[in-house]
Amino acid sequence: MAAPSVSIIIPCHGHAHWLPEAVRSALEQTHPSVEVIIVNDGSPDDTARVGRAWAERHPDRVQYREQPNQGQARARQTGLEAARGEFVLCLDADDRLAPEMVSICLGEFGRRPAAAAVVANAWLVAADGRSRLRPFDQRQRVRWPAVLASNPVGMFGAALLRTETVRALGGVAVAGACGAEDWDLWVRVARCGLAVAHRPERLACYRQSGASHSRRAQETLRAYGELLDRAMRPDERLSGWPRVAGPLAAEAAAGLMNERVFYALGVALAGSAGADELASLMAFLRPGALSVRRANDQLVSALQFSLAAAGRRELRPTVPVDQIVALVREAASARGLAPGGALEGQLRRTLANPWRRRSLAARLRGRLRL
Repeated sequence: MAAPSVSIIIPCHGHAHWLPEAVRSALEQTHPSVEVIIVNDGSPDDTARVGRAWAERHPDRVQYREQPNQGQARARQTGLEAARGEFVLCLDADDRLAPEMVSICLGEFGRRPAAAAVVANAWLVAADGRSRLRPFDQRQRVRWPAVLASNPVGMFGAALLRTETVRALGGVAVAGACGAEDWDLWVRVARCGLAVAHRPERLACYRQSGASHSRRAQETLRAYGELLDRAMRPDERLSGWPRVAGPLAAEAAAGLMNERVFYALGVALAGSAGADELASLMAFLRPGALSVRRANDQLVSALQFSLAAAGRRELRPTVPVDQIVALVREAASARGLAPGGALEGQLRRTLANPWRRRSLAARLRGRLRL
């Protein structure tokens, strides 16, 4: 067949039981010219048999690749190197696409020819893949340096990108801690001032399970720290681009990192983490700046997202609230942040009712500095 216009890359490690659902959703796209590239990332389960079977059944549409276990980003990069399509989409093996995902996004590219990517909304679904937990919106604009505050495309599979643009930006693999590689790509897109279009339709399902990488608070927090460190210096991967935004200031990076620590704290609390894990997260705080309002907003967002993803509305921490507050106070004070009563009071109110609206936090405008 002629070269496909869209390549859908599906890395897989330990998700052989969900892989057929992802592949089927890719092959059933209403747009006819789609290839699927399955990348077995050294999976210990039945991924090899399942992946080869799909490639044998659809030799003109499915490629099967293998590599030793190197992580999801490196598996995506292997697929990117094999991709023949003008556009590329990275779909996790436990997620799936709506049949019209590619067609709708290609139509948007037709209306926005200068766009580097088109991003759609999605649904969070339970482990069964069918039960909808909540809408997952991805309307945040991809702009520098706002892109560093939160990942604008948390569900990477709901984004269609120009293949050559991704390659020219340095690909999707990042050396170092795993957990923020797709976010790193959006940082590079923003730093180069590239346009990203948005579609309001929910065109993908983002499965939530105990194995979801986004639940690993300490690992993803470490990866975020590395993301910020890269943003604080010139990015050699962008040396060929005519206009690249300058590095992030150290104080701004410290403020962002400290806010993100509270997001990780919320993820951990929703997962009933113990005191040692909570203390290890607070150790990521950096001297410099801490905004009470934004730290609490991050905590509320993490609690609401994580509890909803688990199908719960009640927070049941295994660590007493007084001990949580003491951990936060000690870690902040040790870095010269001296949060005082404002943060402690807000923390108690949030943990008492994480579904409370953020109006209280919005009133706390003070910015606490070293």
